[in-house]
Amino acid sequence: MSKKIRYYEGDFKYVVEETFHRQLLYVRPDSDIKWKWLSLSKDGLLIIRWGYPSDGPSGPTWDTEETLRGAFVHDALCQLCRQGFIDPEMWERKINAEADAIWDECGMLEARTEIWEAMLNTFGSFAMNPKNKWKVLEAP
Repeated sequence: MSKKIRYYEGDFKYVVEETFHRQLLYVRPDSDIKWKWLSLSKDGLLIIRWGYPSDGPSGPTWDTEETLRGAFVHDALCQLCRQGFIDPEMWERKINAEADAIWDECGMLEARTEIWEAMLNTFGSFAMNPKNKWKVLEAP
């Protein structure tokens, strides 16, 4: 038993209050994945569990009801890339397309959706890079 506390530090604005399930359209890993707050089956069922922290929609934007669900799913899939469960080079475009599909479902204006997907395809690889995974810190 450790006397130290281990924690993450980050720019989290939101925390999932109840477990969320999403059947993905495009992302299908070779095997089932389970990591702390996230699970992804090889059939494409994504589970985001209670307590998962997210920074919400990225970029110079406003967080709106239409953007949050897509942002949570995109953040979760990027997290699985950073943790080494999903190959970002293979899945980046499909991960971005998952977010785009959710934004369409949520009624985001088509022009805004197209801009967001273009921004993800241009700048989103940073969020998927394993070099940028959360650092575990310790305090006595």
